[in-house]
Amino acid sequence: MKRRKLQATGGSSITLTLPKSWVNRWGLGSKDEVLVSETSTGLYIRPAVRAKRDLTLRLSLDEQTDSWIAREMIGAYIAGVDRIELVGSPISPAQNQAIRQTIQLFFGFEIIKESSQEVVARTLLDTSMLSIPDSTIGVFQMSRSMFEDALKAAQNGDKELAADITQRDYEVNKFVYAIKRRFQEVLSGKIDGNAAEAGFYRSIAGQIERIGDHAVKIAELASSDRTDPVRLSQTFPTIQEGVRLLLEDTETMLRQSDKQQAHAILDRNQELEQLIFSSKRMKQSYEGAIIEDSIDRLRGYLMNIAERMIDYQVSRQITG
Repeated sequence: MKRRKLQATGGSSITLTLPKSWVNRWGLGSKDEVLVSETSTGLYIRPAVRAKRDLTLRLSLDEQTDSWIAREMIGAYIAGVDRIELVGSPISPAQNQAIRQTIQLFFGFEIIKESSQEVVARTLLDTSMLSIPDSTIGVFQMSRSMFEDALKAAQNGDKELAADITQRDYEVNKFVYAIKRRFQEVLSGKIDGNAAEAGFYRSIAGQIERIGDHAVKIAELASSDRTDPVRLSQTFPTIQEGVRLLLEDTETMLRQSDKQQAHAILDRNQELEQLIFSSKRMKQSYEGAIIEDSIDRLRGYLMNIAERMIDYQVSRQITG
């Protein structure tokens, strides 16, 4: 890191020189534009010309597993890639199926070219109108409903409801990936936006993704072949009601960007944490232990969201 001095150039103007190596790397010259974003800690400068470039990633699939393919494609999508070229000699039917299933997780992406040795997918829709705040609130509503329904499915052995929860998790992931992609696009200057706001909602989306994962974990208990009902502690109904209210209040906090509500949520943490801890010590079924562990994880994720809300609102007050 190098220090640079601000220089006065006129009555009220202050200028800052940019490192020559950075300017050359991006091919910038006199009168070229850069994008400047303000954060709570300073300014972020990036070349405006970057927004004009289509980003392409080419992946060789030879000897790669289906899981590897999915992870690489998701990483490329989140990074803001516009075109993904997948090549193999040849591409196996299983790999082709993995490609198609993964593409369905990407808003606006379609396969535009396909052969036995190459599949090309690119974005065909402008997703810049996707509202990060609205999408985050919407996906939280989905994950909240999933978690509440997962508890019902596990306790009642409802396999149909459990299967529906698994399908909804697919949609949650789709929105979460889109939110993460928007953050990268704003950060790189590919689209206009507030980097601090996008970063805040990206962090929230990460917590929501984990909530959905635990909802699926609980729902999977309904698919087991057990004959006995799930044995839960006597205090579990109180815990379940506390979680329901906590999810409801967290959604309200996100919708209203309410810092005081975030404080109120955090103030309830110790009581719920102790209740869950005491319940875990009681004798119960293996399935019951899984449910209460996931509920404890959920509690932690909701507290993380509340903490991030406070951090974000305080940073806005400082920069505002």
